[in-house]
Amino acid sequence: MTATTDRWGRAEAAVGVTLFLCLFAAQAGVIALTPVLAKVAADLDVSTAAAGQLRTASGLAAGLAAVVLGTFARRVSLRRVIAGGALGLAAASALSAAAPTFAVLLVAQVLLGLSVAGLLVGGTVAAAEWMPKEQRTRALSWALVGPPAAWIVGMPLIGGIGEFGWRWTWVALPLSAAVVAGIAVALRPASPPRPDTESLRTALRDRPTALWALAELLATSAWVGTLVFSGALFTETYGTTTFVTGILLAAGAAAYVAGNVLFRRVMNCRPKVLLVRLSLGLALGVALFGAVRPAGWVSALLFAATAFVAGGRMLIGSAVGLEAAPERRRAVMGSRAAAQQFGYFLGASVAGGALAAGGYPLFGFALAALFTASTVPFLAGVAQGVDWVYIGVDNEYPRAVGFVARKDSGVATLADLNGKTIGFFRGSTSHYAVLTVLKRQNIPTTQVKLVALEPAQQVAAMMNKQIDVAATWEPWMQRMVHQADGKIIAREADIGVYTGLGVWAVRSGWLKANPETARRYLRALVMAYDALEKDPAPAINAVMQEMGIPEEWARAIFKESGLPAIYKQADAGYRYSAVKDSPLQASLTDLARFLYEEKVLPKHVDVSPLVDGALMAEVLATHKKAP
Repeated sequence: MTATTDRWGRAEAAVGVTLFLCLFAAQAGVIALTPVLAKVAADLDVSTAAAGQLRTASGLAAGLAAVVLGTFARRVSLRRVIAGGALGLAAASALSAAAPTFAVLLVAQVLLGLSVAGLLVGGTVAAAEWMPKEQRTRALSWALVGPPAAWIVGMPLIGGIGEFGWRWTWVALPLSAAVVAGIAVALRPASPPRPDTESLRTALRDRPTALWALAELLATSAWVGTLVFSGALFTETYGTTTFVTGILLAAGAAAYVAGNVLFRRVMNCRPKVLLVRLSLGLALGVALFGAVRPAGWVSALLFAATAFVAGGRMLIGSAVGLEAAPERRRAVMGSRAAAQQFGYFLGASVAGGALAAGGYPLFGFALAALFTASTVPFLAGVAQGVDWVYIGVDNEYPRAVGFVARKDSGVATLADLNGKTIGFFRGSTSHYAVLTVLKRQNIPTTQVKLVALEPAQQVAAMMNKQIDVAATWEPWMQRMVHQADGKIIAREADIGVYTGLGVWAVRSGWLKANPETARRYLRALVMAYDALEKDPAPAINAVMQEMGIPEEWARAIFKESGLPAIYKQADAGYRYSAVKDSPLQASLTDLARFLYEEKVLPKHVDVSPLVDGALMAEVLATHKKAP
């Protein structure tokens, strides 16, 4: 019976399409004003900056509604919440189309904000509540395609119809999208409300989650402020028609999707550091977009480039938040929705005020300041640390981490490193291994050239003969061997370096509150080990699919690294034992000291409380291995 839960069938696809339509409709309502903002201002006899505050009103309403829904949506059927959002969006769109005055349009935008909150919060939570666990990620990915799809389809459509009048745009896109989404939701069977288990207030009491939500608020504010007035920038600066403006904004949406797809591939590579870098990149991009306007094509390229970076930043920001407190993901989703919607209010307010005070140059610099400020809460949280504790080993990496040299580099052993260029990933165990090897070989760091590169960059650098040796890990070692004419000259296990390790770590507070959950997880881990020991094919196939590598490479990796010695984890003599005072703690102490000296860690870390093998020892003592 359980074998069917991982199948994406007609019922699962129907849920995915429904959620896509809901988030498409929500975004359609959000963007309806963007290409025609200048026309709305002229028709209702207000300034462009004042017209932009229509989005401020809807953003404020949506933010307040998201806070309420963080609790209310858990007591009422999600089907009713989402259907109410679709009905409200249809009504708000009709009222906007018929609004005789600016005041009436303002009221319509408040109703629109309330409705958008229902669609966004309900649609996001439904991806988890309407789907089995195995299909939640796929359903969520379908839903999240909705907003950029609305940009790509909607911007040219609104721009073209806007040539005949901005009022018709409300009928053509958000009203129609709301009706279709409402029908799709109405066809869903009713589901009972969830019990009242957690709230938005609970999530925000967790300091790391609160800091992350603040960073998302600032970043979303800056990006929304950019979107609200980007159409007006093209119209007022270059005199572009609403149709051309719609095309330019749709191109930016396509760049946003491209950034989302590209950065999805590298988001596991120090995502928190990447988040800061992308935020600073957005600050530069939006400042240039507002201040540098020599020609329309230049502004179009700057907008597309900024949107590309924004696609990656928003994706990684969401992923970091969802992983920050996995035991409260529903509440975190609520805080994310609230931060985004308040971001519409703050972003439109800041951008509109800056535009009125100093034109588009000040508009760009004000939003750049918000993007820059979004990095501060994150960095503050990182400096405080997290109360992780290691409860079990995931993988033993010493034979999957090592040194690869170009065949024509003249490096046959580690003794040949003198005078060579070595690529490494700063702050990793490979960085530690490089300096350890140089010290053992009596080679001063001044006698080699150390180049900090991410693994993918190392492969490219080796192919272009920009480095002689790379200190890296699998599957990059296999890529260098097969694609960059490299050869493996040493593995960390060969030289007595044993810091390469994957672990299962949890927050100590969570462990104290949920020991049975952790115990059951470790039992499942041991059972999985037993199954893979008999037949490793599922693991090899998973590595092939997730890493995108040939079977030959995957089998070579498995041959060297294999499965962890899970039954030794209660043995104090085992190198990676979870028992206190095991060799692992000595390795962690040495590694922590190295990371502090290299300024990767902001302070010394006491590793003595980081290992707790009590639960694993209990599980192993009671586990009966299948024959």
